[in-house]
Amino acid sequence: MTYIIGIAGASGSGKTEMASKIKNNLSEKLNVNIIPYDNYYKDQEELSMDQRIAVNYDHPKAFDKELLLKDIKQLKEDKAVTIPTYDFKTLTRSKKSLEIKPVDVIIVEGILVLEFEQLLQYLDLKIYVELDIDECLIRRINRDMLERERKFKSITNQYLKTVKPMYLKYILPSKNNANIIIPGEENDFAIKLISDSLYKEAIRRKK
Repeated sequence: MTYIIGIAGASGSGKTEMASKIKNNLSEKLNVNIIPYDNYYKDQEELSMDQRIAVNYDHPKAFDKELLLKDIKQLKEDKAVTIPTYDFKTLTRSKKSLEIKPVDVIIVEGILVLEFEQLLQYLDLKIYVELDIDECLIRRINRDMLERERKFKSITNQYLKTVKPMYLKYILPSKNNANIIIPGEENDFAIKLISDSLYKEAIRRKK
């Protein structure tokens, strides 16, 4: 049976990096897939670009939660799924999709993964990545300017208007749903312990 991990934390806290490290640690022993919750942002093709820009992307309603839940249920039943992808330049779903197979371990990572109450029952391990919010902002600025071609003013305006308020209202409280809280920096030892435990659990389930 597929073992499903949820990784949450503030934007820029290091969730994606942590998921990648866990996958790399297990790559020679187990098959691991990563599902970014960002892929499940709602399709906004019918909206103008100005309207898309105005959307609060840090609110739970920005995500297609029903579709994610449906896909996770199918993976738990050892059925492959086809998930959407998201284009952060056009702010809507891409025409591409990804096939995700029910492998040994699946990691679902995103800012609101642990806020999604119905999803929690399908997560075998719930991890919250903790990092100082100012450090998260610096990381977010660097990422959005380099990878998403956004302007500094646009990033900081969004941070003050929605990112930080939604962090305080939804993301930070979701830490209470975590089994493990891990720092966003200098966490290699903790990640190794988690990876070793996952390997042992996966082997146990195969017996």
